[in-house]
Amino acid sequence: MTYYQTVKETAKDLKKDFKDLSTADALLIAAKIEQAELIAGAIKDGLLVNTSHKPVALEAIAMQLGFKGNMSGTDLTEAVMSIHEAISNKD
Repeated sequence: MTYYQTVKETAKDLKKDFKDLSTADALLIAAKIEQAELIAGAIKDGLLVNTSHKPVALEAIAMQLGFKGNMSGTDLTEAVMSIHEAISNKD
């Protein structure tokens, strides 16, 4: 289904659920919903999910900044602290 068709179907569903919603508002909301889903998919596929056995974008950036820990068992705070320490030690 094309982007236009998906937006049109979503707008139609919104108008069914919200009777007072104008067609213009339904289309605007539907476009925003589809846009958010496209962005979420791009972020997930390009930044967070490793399907090619290569580091994903966020992992690659962290490694370039000096992070040396295990990505799977690390939360964001630990990663940022490790990067900060690595940068501080280079000075």
